Amino acid sequence: MTLSRLLFVFSTLIFLNSCSTDIDVAADWKDIPVVYSILNSTDSTHYVRIQRAYLDEKTSALVYAPIADSNYYGTITPVMERWKKVNTIDTKLETFPMVINNSFPKDSGLFAHPAQAIYSFTANLDKDSEYKIVFKTPKNVDIVAKTNIVADFQVIPFPNIRTFNFSAIGSQTMRLYSPQNGYMHDAYIRLHYYEWDKNATVPDTLKKVIRMNIYNGLLFGNTIGGQSVDIKLNGKDVFSQLKIDVPINNQVKRLFNGVEYVVGVGNIELSNYIQVNGVNNSLLAQKPVYTNIPNGFGIFSSRKIVPNLEIETKKVRYPYTSTTFIEAKRFEGMDSLISRYPELNFIR
Repeated sequence: MTLSRLLFVFSTLIFLNSCSTDIDVAADWKDIPVVYSILNSTDSTHYVRIQRAYLDEKTSALVYAPIADSNYYGTITPVMERWKKVNTIDTKLETFPMVINNSFPKDSGLFAHPAQAIYSFTANLDKDSEYKIVFKTPKNVDIVAKTNIVADFQVIPFPNIRTFNFSAIGSQTMRLYSPQNGYMHDAYIRLHYYEWDKNATVPDTLKKVIRMNIYNGLLFGNTIGGQSVDIKLNGKDVFSQLKIDVPINNQVKRLFNGVEYVVGVGNIELSNYIQVNGVNNSLLAQKPVYTNIPNGFGIFSSRKIVPNLEIETKKVRYPYTSTTFIEAKRFEGMDSLISRYPELNFIR
């Protein structure tokens, strides 16, 4: 079997056995439902991508790639169901119809475009419920995939002081309290500074942001919630990142505002998917593929990101209104940045 004969229409080619829900991709004329969705309780509108993959031993996948019917199911009616234990019995409480959402046209290329099968539904997700994607393919294959919901969580300064001298020796600490159903977490910071033309009579002040990674893929000890994790940040590392990413421009002045922490937490299914499908440095090892879609392929899971940047960035006084923003102290707090990197033109 050659890779060109395996049509997997999520812009990639999958060649190996699943390690969670087994699918025989080499079966004759068996089309495989492919589902991708990551729910977030912060959102009110949620999206599910449903496609198909199949193997034709007689015809190259390149022939079928531009044909929409080869990539998508045209007659399915997927729904999202909310389930919860009522008196110890699993009970379906709500059903949300899903409709095709045309807000995300597919770019031109090898596969059929611009239409693609992105379904959406509107709901306020309940952290204590389980959600199920349910549909039947035209060949009467039942697809039922389920996930729990990552609950809300806090990221707060420890101690609770929202200013920091980034020139000082030592580190600034944010404390994360793990949420219910959370298992893996990532963290990065957004470095905020102002920039303006030093020669302009009435200069326009521009808000600038640089992203700096802290860590990826750390695991909590359980999914119960309430575990505390300290995220430490050294001021010297922040200034070094500014040196790397801020371009030299002698026509501007700059003012460093501070840093905003962003933390994402995923459930155990998302953690398994990321870990199993991660980078494998061995040329000889057979790479497994993880899926939690019975009779299909893909991932259905949940995550939560704090803060919600889509909301926070629209506020007038952002980033100062963000719950995870730590303001840089002026005067002595800027000494190290100004003295080390005078060419960046930061001021107090």
